[in-house]
Formats: sequence, structure tokens, C-alpha cells
Amino acid sequence: GLNIRQTPLTHTIAFPRFVTTDFDEGSIITIYNQQGLCCGAAIFQNQNLALTAFGDDPTTPAIDGMTEGEPLQFRVFNPETGKAFALEIVYDDQMPQDGAFVNHGLSAVKEMKVTCMDEIADLGLHVSVYPNPSSGVFQVSTLPVRQLADQSGFDWEISNTHGSIVATGDNHSEAFTIDLSNHPKGIYFLKIKHRGWQTVEKLVVQ
Repeated sequence: GLNIRQTPLTHTIAFPRFVTTDFDEGSIITIYNQQGLCCGAAIFQNQNLALTAFGDDPTTPAIDGMTEGEPLQFRVFNPETGKAFALEIVYDDQMPQDGAFVNHGLSAVKEMKVTCMDEIADLGLHVSVYPNPSSGVFQVSTLPVRQLADQSGFDWEISNTHGSIVATGDNHSEAFTIDLSNHPKGIYFLKIKHRGWQTVEKLVVQ
């Protein structure tokens, strides 16, 4: 039941046979973006594996894939045991890309280790933005996970599709307003950072 949007933007990650010795045949290797959306999957069959990660389609308002420069986060799921694990990966520096999503990118895994999923089951900030698309004023509300109960505040920044930062701020409450009505219409990315976590939302100004 993995619902993967096949977008025109792709990044291929090669898993050579020698790094996958810990995997059981039939395991599913998946890649997730920071929203927890599955952006690619492949089934391990005791041979070299190439996994394609799909990028965010800039023509749609929803985030439907990885955004440029976003870290690739891999999990491996064993359907027989029902267990999922996170993968910590060392990339081959002879290849053009490493562990960040780049359109038409190519990365290869040099070594990896499997880490327990329990620790990362509840990562990140849950962010909702409404209305989206809007004429420029967005209400942002964050639902912190348990670890963030101290509400020590977080930083946010907004960039356009060229990667230029158009607005920044910091916030100590769970809800705030962003006003982009004096910026050109189009797509923007809101990145919220709290300690080590970050999450990205796509904003559409119409």
C-alpha cells in the first residue's frame, strides 16, 4: 500500500550487493521525505539494487516528493516479521551526489548500518498551513511532538523556488501568521527548524 507519486524529477541511489548483506530477501527498502511521505521503494532480491526517489512536482500545490537538497532518509521493512528499521548510510564520494536529493541525481551506497526504528517513530514537527493556496497570508500552526513540550521556540525561513530566502523569523507560540502578499505569486517553501528537527511545507501564493 505504498502510494508513490511518480513525478518527472528523479534521483537514483545504487545499493551494491555487498552492502545489503543484512537484508532478508523480499525486504522493501523505502525512502521518505521530511513530511514522512514515501518517495520511492524497491524490493531486495539478493542482487544489486537501484532505488529511484521522486522529487516534488513544482506544478502541484501539495508536496508530492523530495525537495532539492533535502536529506534522503531510508528505511527497510521486512514483510515477514513486520519490523521496520532506519538505515544509516555512508555514500560513495566518487559519485556525483551524496545523501541529498538532487533532480537527475545519482548516488551510491558505500556502507550502511541498520538502526532500530523505535527511536525515530515520532520524529519531527507536525505543521499545518491554511489557507493554502492563499492570496499571501498563511496561518501556520505547529503541533510539537512529546520531546518538544518545553516549547523553547523555533526558527523559520521561507525560500522561493530559486532557493533565495525571502523571509525569516522565530517563534515561541504554536501558531503564527506569515504574510507573503507583497511577494510575487508562485511557490514558496516554509522551513521550520527546532533543535535538530526540521520540516518543510510548500506554500502557494495565487
